[in-house]
Amino acid sequence: MGQELGDVAEHLAKIDDQPEHRIHESRKGLKRARALLALLAPALPEADLARETDACKDAARRLAEARDAAVLVSAFEAEVESSGLPVEGIAAPRQFLAERREAQRTSSEDLSEALALVQEAIARIPEWTARLGSWDELANGFAKTYRKARRRMKKARRGGEGELFHDWRKFAKYHLYQAQMLQALGLLAPKRVERLDALADNLGGAHDLLVLSETLSDAGHLTPELDEWLGERREKLERKALDKGTRLFSKRPGSVRKASLSALSAAGLRAP
Repeated sequence: MGQELGDVAEHLAKIDDQPEHRIHESRKGLKRARALLALLAPALPEADLARETDACKDAARRLAEARDAAVLVSAFEAEVESSGLPVEGIAAPRQFLAERREAQRTSSEDLSEALALVQEAIARIPEWTARLGSWDELANGFAKTYRKARRRMKKARRGGEGELFHDWRKFAKYHLYQAQMLQALGLLAPKRVERLDALADNLGGAHDLLVLSETLSDAGHLTPELDEWLGERREKLERKALDKGTRLFSKRPGSVRKASLSALSAAGLRAP
């Protein structure tokens, strides 16, 4: 946890150098921290878990608008390059997104508040980590996140709405980050982590296109041709995600818990 939040604090302290990159990395680091908290959740008192999760959420919220605006510009440019749409149909949306990006730069006040929240969270780490328990609790946390991601995949398959895929994406990314942590300990095969990363890319791309369509529509810049193109591209990414997810989440959560507990216990590592 200290490494994740320490990296975030460093990026925020050096924000003037490559601001968009550092905000992106800060938000990723905060998501990793939340994934770690979810992994440790069965071993933590509810008050500790809620306090640290809220701190990560609040810090990320202060960085959200600028990052989201930059993502939409990137998603738009990537899509129109391969769309074959006429230039006159994309000029106005392009200008709107560029102006929106400039208008939503993160304020110095938001940056200062985000950094303060992260520094305070770092200072509290020794307090709550002293209460961590056994590998059994860690295995429970890993299986719980897996179960949530698996259930949300099934809901997305049944419902088909973009928001259901976004909900699945959130927990699939938590599972990915937790899997990366276990891989770093030599407890999980790199191939599974690579496949989870590819799944997260598909789900993230689909969500970006959904938000892009909604943002352009609200501003009156979504032409029928662009709407059709973005919709087809999003549905293609969602189909790919479901294909990957069916394989990645085929096991029952109970067997995942058992396997992770066995790996943790056999590794000879010091219990948390």
